[in-house]
Formats: sequence, structure tokens, C-alpha cells
Amino acid sequence: MKKTMILAITIASLATFLFGGCTKTAYAAEVVQEEERLTSGREDPLKEIEIGEKVYALNYTESYLSQLTGKAIDSYASENGEVRVSDGIVVYFSGITPYATLKQTAFSSKETVRSAVESVVPEIDFSVYDSFEFTDTDAVCSAIWSVSGINRSITFLFDKDGKIISMSRTEAEPQGKLNLSAEEKNKLIRSALQEQGIHWNETTKFEIVSETASLYRGEDALLIFLSLSDDGFVQAYAIAIQEK
Repeated sequence: MKKTMILAITIASLATFLFGGCTKTAYAAEVVQEEERLTSGREDPLKEIEIGEKVYALNYTESYLSQLTGKAIDSYASENGEVRVSDGIVVYFSGITPYATLKQTAFSSKETVRSAVESVVPEIDFSVYDSFEFTDTDAVCSAIWSVSGINRSITFLFDKDGKIISMSRTEAEPQGKLNLSAEEKNKLIRSALQEQGIHWNETTKFEIVSETASLYRGEDALLIFLSLSDDGFVQAYAIAIQEK
């Protein structure tokens, strides 16, 4: 009897080893929706916050859930602008000028812009980013630091006088990356778009613009940004793919 039990356990263990590890990972995809506003609001809102070397008085307005991190983001009015805070970290501001004005010599090249902004924003650790982009337009300029392939970035907008007028920060780095074949991604994308009521025909096509490893609702995901065209009409979508 004892030998029979040992044999049964051995066979069961062998079956688990041979077949248990062959389970195919199941994925689900959906079109990214807008942030969800929290109707309950914040019970203990901040009264002030320091940005750069300035302290700003805050007037709480509302809270909502980040679709990326799943954490609450609190929105405040301050002076003539807006400040958004999540977990005590400023993730967005506009309409205020907390940093020193950039000198006109800073605009001589991409690298001088990068160096100038980093020098007047000492509280940010720019070393965590491995990519930098600078765009110069007639009205405003943008400087973007990011991590390649990861949804982690910080963007500054400044006017032609060198005043930093806005900042937006994304901290949605996942624990790992999803590995899907092109065929799997295409099927999931099509399924997600069909759930949004997209009807497919011979003229319906989509093109993947970019893919980013990210958090989505606090869990690891692959964010896919794409353009969908149908008979000359083009729309942009963001698709989140996650393990079920």
C-alpha cells in the first residue's frame, strides 16, 4: 500500500512538471478610458506645497484616480494656476512659475536647454532618464526626459522669455514586461476596438504608433498607441493589454 501511494504521488508530480508549466498566459485588452473622478473627495487636503524654492498656497478642488497607477491624484487651484499632487509628489502644474527664468543663451542648442532646465530644477533626479527631446515652436518650447520603452517621463513647457510655465510627470514603471507575438497583439487590439463598437470592413486598418511598458490601473501592462483609419477617416486610440 505504501509503495502504491508513493508511485501515485510520483506520477502526479511528474504530470505537474510536464504539463503544469505549459499553461499559456491569457491576456485581455481594452481601450484606455478617461480618469475616474472621486465623488467622495479628499478629507485632508494640503494647504500649501513647495515647488522649487517657492511655497504655494493651495485650494483643493477635486480628486480622481489615475488610470495608470490606480492612485488618487488631487487637484488644487493656486494663484492663477493649477497643481496636481499624488502621494505628496507634484505630478503636474500650470499657470505658475516656480523656477528661475532660463537665460536666452540656453536656447542655443538642445544640450544647453537640457543643462539649463536641470540646473534650475534641483529637486528632480534627471539621471534616471536615458532619453531627451526638445521641441521649439513659435509660442512655447517643450523639453521631455523619458526612459526608453518605459512609461516614465517628465515634461517642461516654457515660453520664449525662458519662464517654465508647466510641468507634467508620469511615474508608471511596471515591475516586468509582457511578451506577446505580433499576431497576439493584433488579435487583442482588434478585439478591444470591436468592443468599442468599431465595425470592421475591407477599408478598416490600424497602425501601431508606439508601444510602452507601463502600469495600468496599478498592474503591469503594455500600452499601445495606434491610429485607426476607415475610408479616409483617422482616429487615435490607446490600448492597454494585461494578463488576465
